Amino acid sequence: MNMQKLILSAFLVLLATYAVALDLRVAYEDKAQPPYYMGEGLVLPATKPGVSIDLVKMLEKKIPDIKVTFQRLPWLRCQAALKAGSLDG
Repeated sequence: MNMQKLILSAFLVLLATYAVALDLRVAYEDKAQPPYYMGEGLVLPATKPGVSIDLVKMLEKKIPDIKVTFQRLPWLRCQAALKAGSLDG
């Protein structure tokens, strides 16, 4: 299964468990992994952020009850925050 389908499937499973408005906190690595996400560092690219980010944003537009907040972190910090429950994905 490719990365885009995996990300979309994960969000759909999350959404199926909630019937109310949902704020999702999502982090991704601070290093580029073209074409999935672009740019380097902690700042989210304003344009052309990458295919994975674009897909999640499209999902957010199609389902008005969700709001996704993106954050870029070093990969190990992403994993630790997810494990600690301060991130949703």
